[in-house]
Amino acid sequence: MRIRIILFAADGLQNQQIAAELGVSTRMVAMWRGRLLLLGIQGLLKDAPRPGRTPRITAEAIAEVVAKTTQTTPSNATQWSTRVMAREAGISEASVRRIWHAHGLKPHRIESFKISRDPEFAAKLDDVVGHRAELERFTAACRSNGDFANMIHTVFDYMMPAGQDNEEDQQQSLRALLDKYGFDRLQHE
Repeated sequence: MRIRIILFAADGLQNQQIAAELGVSTRMVAMWRGRLLLLGIQGLLKDAPRPGRTPRITAEAIAEVVAKTTQTTPSNATQWSTRVMAREAGISEASVRRIWHAHGLKPHRIESFKISRDPEFAAKLDDVVGHRAELERFTAACRSNGDFANMIHTVFDYMMPAGQDNEEDQQQSLRALLDKYGFDRLQHE
């Protein structure tokens, strides 16, 4: 919806006209136009933070579970189970399951799960998982809404470093960047 609002605004329509066309309030139209002006494209990609419920499990407790899972083994077993980790951390088994799932941890998978000795592993894992979730939401939005197709070029222009003078150099640098990170053109067409 927000992209359609911005596209109509780019075509020169007023807030009331856009609201009537899309069946939304003029307040909503004004809000998204204002966020674009204030925050740029990033303001359209993410919702504003909401207060929500205060988490019962602190960030420190989550970091402790991730650190113990990735850097230690229990004294009486070869791998962590949800029951043992829950007892050790003082939280419920369901909470341990949610933390492991959110961080992509599967300590029961012996072939693919390795204990890391990096003390900064939990912070790095949080960073990677957070960025991946954002990209997955953006990708899903692009696939489900045809209006996002034009925004992809704008996002790439925003993310790509400036400095190439001609279009051929820009295209070449984009190809090199996509190839560097293993982008599969066939999968994403």
